[in-house]
Amino acid sequence: VTRFQGIYRMQYVGYTGTFDDGGAPVSQVFSANVPLKQIRSGVGVYFMNDRIGVSTAQDLQLSYAYHLPVGGSQLAIGVRGGLYSRGIDYSRLRARDDNDPVLTTGNVRQSQLDLGAGVYLYNPSFTLGVSMAHI
Repeated sequence: VTRFQGIYRMQYVGYTGTFDDGGAPVSQVFSANVPLKQIRSGVGVYFMNDRIGVSTAQDLQLSYAYHLPVGGSQLAIGVRGGLYSRGIDYSRLRARDDNDPVLTTGNVRQSQLDLGAGVYLYNPSFTLGVSMAHI
């Protein structure tokens, strides 16, 4: 079926820790998937934006699955690929010692290609699946 999902989550609202704007976790997630019944397939998209304290993470994934009939069951084989990015904003930390050489200033960010794959065997009596993320 076609499905759209959206999540917005704020945890520990009003929490003030060692960060200038609080530091409580805030997350947004959007995902959608659409079947392509003519070619026994499905496609999807997933986006996640996460902030915990001075750490941020973004994940954008596109996925594809192909369904094969196997006896009285269905076998789905899927792959996904996208970009995963993490960052730390050191300028938002409050150091105990103003001359702390460990704490750098500014934003440090790294992005990488992110791949995943899986297989899923299902019928009305059972389901069995295995997958691997962040290959």
